[in-house]
Amino acid sequence: MAEDTKDYLIGTNQHASARLNLQHYWATLTCGYLMHPDIPVPEDARIADIATGTGIWPISLSPTLPLNAHLDGFDITDAQFPPREWLLGNVCLEKLDILSSVPERLHGIYDVVAIRFFTLMVRDNDVSTLVGNLLSLLSRYPFHPVGRQLGEPGGYLQWIEPDISAMRALSPRPDIKSDASEDLMRDAAQFLRDFRIFYDLLHVLPETCEKAGMTNIKYYNPPTVSAIRPIFGYGAVGGYEEFSHSILDKYGPTPSLGSGDDLRKRLEVVRGELEQGVGFEQSLYVLVAQKPVEFEG
Repeated sequence: MAEDTKDYLIGTNQHASARLNLQHYWATLTCGYLMHPDIPVPEDARIADIATGTGIWPISLSPTLPLNAHLDGFDITDAQFPPREWLLGNVCLEKLDILSSVPERLHGIYDVVAIRFFTLMVRDNDVSTLVGNLLSLLSRYPFHPVGRQLGEPGGYLQWIEPDISAMRALSPRPDIKSDASEDLMRDAAQFLRDFRIFYDLLHVLPETCEKAGMTNIKYYNPPTVSAIRPIFGYGAVGGYEEFSHSILDKYGPTPSLGSGDDLRKRLEVVRGELEQGVGFEQSLYVLVAQKPVEFEG
């Protein structure tokens, strides 16, 4: 694995890219939007996507925006970016570790900062560095163009995050068994706890952003779409298969999931249940907030 992906719990190969794009499809169908309708987008908006992965979010959003809008996707690795030559002219993808210092050139230039599916990179519920860095990217003006009046709330943060720890396996009928899938969900939740990945932070995210000074905070839990449970199930299984290689094969077995080979054998049984109609479901949370009011002087 490349040095800049050494902290990934999941992979960056073609299978991981396919899984990320499937995850994007699931989240977009669940939310019903790419950008929340509460967020106004000016003609010349500058928008950042954090942990962009394959760049699928800015690539999908670009055709829906005015031609003058510009989208930057950032990720700690460029391993999953499409070739630069194939990107639309208003989309740029580059490397950035959002948990390290944000370059000065990026401070305060974005009207909207979006982040999704990041909690796997957070340990012990501590998002203080992350929130501070996200705020540093946002413009202090209501919108980016020069001449806007200060003293009003600034740019918008959109944060979309699933609660992986509460993932459930569901069967459509009593005659379709889901035992292996349910057992995997239980043991995977324990694996996350053993790895100090907790999802309590999701349930206090509005309070966390309020303490950081953000304003106009809104928090949503869109209803799940039952018909896409199988889609999500295949994406989730792909993620756990990535765990088996990038964590268990590399660092050794864990009490909850065993070795990489153990987990892959379990996943084959789970795939058999998915083929019979079993699906996975988890809650998705959406936060929209604005940068704090700032005054000159």
